[in-house]
Amino acid sequence: MKTIIKKVMAGAILSSAVLGGTASAGVPICDPTCYVIYNQCMARGTLPALCESALRQCLDDHCG
Repeated sequence: MKTIIKKVMAGAILSSAVLGGTASAGVPICDPTCYVIYNQCMARGTLPALCESALRQCLDDHCG
C-alpha cells in the first residue's frame, strides 16, 4: 500500500511540475510526451536516475 501511495504522489508531483512550467529534472519543457514517458517510468518503480536519463535522451531527440 505504501508503494502505491509513493507512486501516486510521485506522479502528482511530476504532473504539477509539468503543468506549472518547471521540471523536477531541471530541463526545459518542449515535448510533453517525454514527461509522460518519464512519469510511466517512475510509476513502474524504475530507479529515478534511469528515468531521468531516459527523459533527457527523449528531450535531446525531440527538442534538439
